[in-house]
Amino acid sequence: MTRPWLVCGTLVAIAGCTPAERGTITAPPAGTYRASTAGGRALLEGMIDLTAINDSAVVGTWQITWAPRADTTTAVGPQVGRGDLTGRRLGGQSDQFEFSLNPRAVDNNVYLLATRSDSAWYGNWVWSTIAGPVSSGRFSISRE
Repeated sequence: MTRPWLVCGTLVAIAGCTPAERGTITAPPAGTYRASTAGGRALLEGMIDLTAINDSAVVGTWQITWAPRADTTTAVGPQVGRGDLTGRRLGGQSDQFEFSLNPRAVDNNVYLLATRSDSAWYGNWVWSTIAGPVSSGRFSISRE
């Protein structure tokens, strides 16, 4: 069984590969991260880089800043700065993933609940603390 990520290296390089079979991670390459409020007001932008570990898990890094003219008083949790992330496929062979921007923090984390398409990751971000979800919005990761 051919694994695209072993042939191509990282998800960034998968764009030129042919998916070997259903179940392998053939998600779009990592790239520009954009986050907004639930109402669509721009909040954050940056870069996310992902590397597949196997057919249901990824690791990566992120670097995110406030978007131009964003309301910097908006509660976005610890997703401004840089760090490592982990991700896992939800529900077997689905196109749904959950990324944790702060995998070492159990009580102060930002989760990206992502769906993959041919050209982007998209979905909702949620900042969760020990008390539960604090704030949320939408995001996308795409090549530019």
